[in-house]
Amino acid sequence: MAGTKGNQNAVGHEAYNKVDLDKEADALIEWSEKPDSTSLQQFTYHKDYLLASFDHFVKRSDRFRAALIKAKERIAFNRERLLHEGKFHQASFNKSAHVYDCLMKKQDRDDFVFKTEVQEQIKHKYSQQSALPPNNQNLINDSKEIESLDPGAIQSEATSVDQTSPETI
Repeated sequence: MAGTKGNQNAVGHEAYNKVDLDKEADALIEWSEKPDSTSLQQFTYHKDYLLASFDHFVKRSDRFRAALIKAKERIAFNRERLLHEGKFHQASFNKSAHVYDCLMKKQDRDDFVFKTEVQEQIKHKYSQQSALPPNNQNLINDSKEIESLDPGAIQSEATSVDQTSPETI
């Protein structure tokens, strides 16, 4: 008899179904209330599952999803408090702050959208010209400038790009 399709017979697959998500949600909330809770990996360290299992748990339980969101908010608060007290290193904070801070997620998403829009404007500008610059060197240089841009500078970038175009030279 052939095995089932997919990865259902893989070792460890049944572990997701053995966890009582209501108890885990309560334990997660209780753990996140501790002032030294700074990473979800601390919570899963002594558990029979990995941090990656949270994706499956969130899909199976609304209560666990709500507990995870609340825990992330508390962790973000604890991390920021410890950072201001000088008990948390800035590099560690910056490395994973976007995981816990929903405002940083929004900022990262806005920055990505901004850079994408500017890149599209540059590509559109060169596509309207009769011929691209040799080896697309100007396009590459403009793309490198985008990396250092700040979302508030879109108007100044648009004017500087127009002044350096081959048509105005």
